[in-house]
Amino acid sequence: EEDKVKEIVAKYPWYFPYPIPAGTYSNQPEDVQTIALANILFTDARQDEELIYMLTKAIYEYHDDLVMGHKATAYTVLDNAFKGMTIPLHAGSIRYFTEKGLTVPENLIAK
Repeated sequence: EEDKVKEIVAKYPWYFPYPIPAGTYSNQPEDVQTIALANILFTDARQDEELIYMLTKAIYEYHDDLVMGHKATAYTVLDNAFKGMTIPLHAGSIRYFTEKGLTVPENLIAK
């Protein structure tokens, strides 16, 4: 139900509306509208910037390999990088996204 999805997303901003495309799973002939959480990794500011940069880069630049492992990672593309994100990003990730031409939202930059 669209109203329920909107209600949940408004209350819990780390969720976002997501259609599971038809055929993603066996016996699923139609799209299914649901909510989703971002595929993210957590770390803290003490981790080396170059390490986090390389991890972030690998996630996006080896996307096809991830999808072969699990179809849910098909959504993990740069266009969706900030959906459902509510906590600041590591400087290494910010560096990668900036290099790729993305504008990191202010609320995702540590103060």
